[in-house]
Amino acid sequence: MKKFKSLLIILTMIFTVLSPAAVMANNQEPVIKDVTICEKLGHDLIVITIRPTCEDVGRIATTCLRCDYEDMIIIAALGHDLINEVIIEPTCERYGSITANCSCCDYEEETIFLKLEHYFKSKITVPPTFETEGVKTHTCIHCNESYTTVIPKLDPAIK
Repeated sequence: MKKFKSLLIILTMIFTVLSPAAVMANNQEPVIKDVTICEKLGHDLIVITIRPTCEDVGRIATTCLRCDYEDMIIIAALGHDLINEVIIEPTCERYGSITANCSCCDYEEETIFLKLEHYFKSKITVPPTFETEGVKTHTCIHCNESYTTVIPKLDPAIK
């Protein structure tokens, strides 16, 4: 019965300490209430470990079944291990993005990039003559969108 009570105490201790900040704020130290029994026999310790995750702290809780000795060690959360999985390059028509997923859990983070602005290069595709107008084609170097403009006929007065 005493072992069950000690185990219950340690489980309560694990689940009531929610964060390292709470431990630090209360200046909690390991509690040693009655060690006279253990001076001759030694501690009969139970250690329970809860591993840290990406977002939650871990805990190592120790309690003695013979006396009221208790100790708790807080292990910092691991943080996410982000891996870039989906990269979409931005264009003039759509936003770009990088989607990163944590290799340990289902956390996902997305970074959005603005659309590119059109950058047109111009080329005379039909040169003007004295009798006909010419055509200039403007093509975006990013997305290949294009449009044309008319080049006026050549002026016969300027030769």
